[in-house]
Amino acid sequence: MRIAAPAESSCGVRRYGAPNAAKPCAGSVGYSMGVGNELFLQIQQEMERAYRPRDEPSSPAPVDTAEPSLMELAGVRSAVAALYSSYAVVGQMPPEPPTLRGRMSANLVKAVRRMLFWYSPQIVLFQYSAVRAFEEQAKNLEGTGRRLREFRRREEEARDALGLRIQQLESELGEERAHNNRLRAEWHDLQTSVAATASRAEALQRQLETEIAARDALTDRIAGLQTAYEDARETERTARQGLAAQLEAEADARESLAAQLEAEAHARESLAAQLEAEAHARESLAARLEAEAHARESLAARLETEVHARESLAARLETEVHAGESLAARLETEVHARESLAARLETEVHARESLAVRLETEARARESLAAQVDSLRAQVFPRLEREVLRLKPLQIAQDRRISVLLEEARKRWPEPFDATQMCRLCGEERHDIDAFYAALEDEFRGSREEIKERLTVYLPKLMESGMGSQSMPILDAGCGRGEWLELLRDRHFEATGIDLNRVNIAMCRERGLPAQEAEAVAYLQSLPDASLGMVTAFHLIEHLPLRQLLGLLDAVVRTLKPGGLAIFETPNPNNVWVGTRSFYLDPTHHHPIPPQLGQFLAESRGLRRVEIMELHPWPEAHRVDTHTDGEVAERFNEYFYGPQDYAIIGWKV
Repeated sequence: MRIAAPAESSCGVRRYGAPNAAKPCAGSVGYSMGVGNELFLQIQQEMERAYRPRDEPSSPAPVDTAEPSLMELAGVRSAVAALYSSYAVVGQMPPEPPTLRGRMSANLVKAVRRMLFWYSPQIVLFQYSAVRAFEEQAKNLEGTGRRLREFRRREEEARDALGLRIQQLESELGEERAHNNRLRAEWHDLQTSVAATASRAEALQRQLETEIAARDALTDRIAGLQTAYEDARETERTARQGLAAQLEAEADARESLAAQLEAEAHARESLAAQLEAEAHARESLAARLEAEAHARESLAARLETEVHARESLAARLETEVHAGESLAARLETEVHARESLAARLETEVHARESLAVRLETEARARESLAAQVDSLRAQVFPRLEREVLRLKPLQIAQDRRISVLLEEARKRWPEPFDATQMCRLCGEERHDIDAFYAALEDEFRGSREEIKERLTVYLPKLMESGMGSQSMPILDAGCGRGEWLELLRDRHFEATGIDLNRVNIAMCRERGLPAQEAEAVAYLQSLPDASLGMVTAFHLIEHLPLRQLLGLLDAVVRTLKPGGLAIFETPNPNNVWVGTRSFYLDPTHHHPIPPQLGQFLAESRGLRRVEIMELHPWPEAHRVDTHTDGEVAERFNEYFYGPQDYAIIGWKV
């Protein structure tokens, strides 16, 4: 059974009902819906009488800082009494009139009561919590009254003390005026000394100008010396180039001599091989002649044996003729027996053929059933796996939020939450879509193996620059599911990841990857200067507004060591397919960043030797044939099937 969601009433109380439900039919069903609606209306009216919000538009109450009146306390007590009275009848049967309609209504109410048996404990728990809340509110109001009376008493004492203080300040004001007169005289003396200081400053200024002129002359002399030094270096460079040319010519001559020696060695090897082959041929010819002599001797022996065998065969043939006559009689008997056996075999063959047809039909049915099972498994299992992968992060996020709520509740129970705990609980709202975003990445980002294969393009940069050691650690901002961290760990690089998505952090920790929950800019700002060797951010900067993006670049440049490396990968909007469609598959994207803009931003914030690496073009099978359409096809392929991503790679000098 599906229950309609609660709707907000005009006074803020949730009304339970089904505003979009169909109209009830006539008869007992219509009456049951009427009774159910009456029951809901009674619950709603009782809740409205027991709870009147302070911001109710029908009777707005002005804000008053005076202590609570007896009428207010009486209203709270009456609300508690009303809740106690309704608390006692929850789950009980209403009065049953002694009529047929009353009995039918009672039976219907009993049926509804059995169907909604789990609601009674929830309502009882809710009213118990409301009674406790109202009692706490009454206690708080009484305590507030006592605190206000104490505050008034202290206020009166403070007013008396303030009057005495005002009198003291008036006497001090007279003394201050006399002190000001003395200060005016001192100010006149100070102006005189300032004038003398100004004249002295003018003299110092003239002396400074003389020193600046001397420094300019020294600068010109240094420039002349530098020019002479550069000329000397140019002469030395020319001499080195001539020497390098001579060494290169000598190396070429040595290479040609080595080639000649190698050719002569090959010729000698081929001659030795020919001589060896001729020796083998002579040995094989001698062996063949010897074998032929042995064959002739064996042939003579076989001819003599054949003569003796033919004589014995003639004797055996005579004996065989007599045996054949007796065998003919036996064969005739055997033929009759075989004819009867053939008839029996033919019957057996027909039976086996029918059995084979039945087995073949059954095999086809089994194959069809197996194909249906495989098809059903191929359809259902991936969906079940995707659903499990979607629900697991959601469960992790919900468990985390429930644990935070229970932790804060245990700290304050039975007191209400303070402002810090409320801020922490409200901060959990930013993790509402963590599980949704993890499922979105699983659907559109690609498999882990595919992403790891794409990221291997950056490994040569790390190996060439010596990144990933303990002295040059790597930070992956927005590490996601941890493909890059896993790739670095498998190659023994020193790396850490940060991400705001708790589901992604949990997935990384399940794989034993060093990842923690943190916001990128705040985390980088917490690190000391020149503490990282490399910072990577794959598909992160397109999620940031301009100010936050500039803050990220500034923090990266500050925390990188000299010679450090920064890599930012992002979708390439120069590809029309990416800029108009696939970029918007992620609803958290802020805006695309063209490569020219990305390079300018990196250079303007302090990165040097910035280069753009285009990545992941479409396969050749998708491209248009350029042999038939020429330049137009090339432009079409560039705009629609060109690189889908690009990387901004910059160094800190």
